[in-house]
Amino acid sequence: MFQADMARFIKHIITTIITLVFLAYGALAQNAFDNARKVTCTNGLLTGSYGVIGQGAVTPGGVLPPALAGSFAQVGLLNFDGQGNFKFDVVNSFNGQVQPLSTVTGKIVVNADCSVNLQDSLNISLRGTILKGGDELLLTPVSPGIAVIARAFRIKPQAQNVGDSPFERARQFTCTNGTITGTYGFDALGATTAAAGLPGPLTGAFASIGQVTYDGQGNVTLSANASFNGIPQALAAVKGTYAVNNDCTYTSRLENGAMFYAVIVNEGHELLVIQTNNGVAAVGVAKRINPGQSRTNRPFSVPGNGATDNDGGNSNESGNNTF
Repeated sequence: MFQADMARFIKHIITTIITLVFLAYGALAQNAFDNARKVTCTNGLLTGSYGVIGQGAVTPGGVLPPALAGSFAQVGLLNFDGQGNFKFDVVNSFNGQVQPLSTVTGKIVVNADCSVNLQDSLNISLRGTILKGGDELLLTPVSPGIAVIARAFRIKPQAQNVGDSPFERARQFTCTNGTITGTYGFDALGATTAAAGLPGPLTGAFASIGQVTYDGQGNVTLSANASFNGIPQALAAVKGTYAVNNDCTYTSRLENGAMFYAVIVNEGHELLVIQTNNGVAAVGVAKRINPGQSRTNRPFSVPGNGATDNDGGNSNESGNNTF
């Protein structure tokens, strides 16, 4: 009798465990379904500052003047107000014709499926999609004659705010020269034209990889290996200066005459860079080699001692070097 009762008890326990396992599995599956179903986007998801990097080509016969046709590159600072409005401060290079920093405004509509529609003050329409809960954004113009892909990255990703205090979440992230202290690896891609002042055989497609080191006080050193129109070139370490603005944009100038405009994103871990010498249409992304390195954005950080133009670094001088 005792053995029979014990057998029934054990059978009951096993049945209960199996039932709980199936219920738990069903709950997990249901929660995963519910979580996926609840992913919706609104205009309020896109707020604050983003760095933008874009690259592609402009073709004749489109909405832009024929003189701008050719390789295209851009880097800029994009701000959303969460109410469907945006402001875009951008440096563009149209086939090596570098335009001074300019401002474009416009409207954005965020759809529930996280796709977006934009219309800017230049009457250019764009479409895109939101990624990573609003931390990233993919965009492409849908106006005739423009074949460009652009990516936007939040300067202070919201995902990094998980677990922060309410004060930290509300605090606006600002940048100083010290924000980008350390060494970054970078890659760059684009094209050069005759206006860059390079020898004829070096004019054409351009690509490079290298390292760039910032000392936190306005001094920078860069070295790279590059290909100019398929011809390999090594660039020995060259020094220069840089100056970071509070809005996380910065300008830089190397001793060889190369000039750059950039936006700092991901709280200083990544840099979106465009070269601003006429004759160059190239952009690059730099990423901190040691992501664990502390980032400095406090007001007492030492300001840079290098003075560069805040209009994207464009001047009448043509540099003979690129990244």
